[in-house]
Amino acid sequence: MNKKIVIARIQVVKGKENEYLSLVEPLIKASKTESGNLAYSLYQSTQNPSEFLVYEEYINEDAFNKHCETELFQSFGEKVKPILAKDIQVKIY
Repeated sequence: MNKKIVIARIQVVKGKENEYLSLVEPLIKASKTESGNLAYSLYQSTQNPSEFLVYEEYINEDAFNKHCETELFQSFGEKVKPILAKDIQVKIY
């Protein structure tokens, strides 16, 4: 099994934290029900509330790719852009 671990760092515009949370919560809920998803967790920095970290774990690359192709994921990507302070930083292991 070649698991895929994804770590994304998100910085939103100050004051837009609650808007980000309202956008990401449906994605998290749906992602956890995907057959290839093993973990999906969101963390908010205690030092900078505008900074978030997302930890995702998938059974393999195909499962991760299917996640990225979902309508909800695509829609989230478009909706979140206006409130980002900088580009999302993603590392895949």
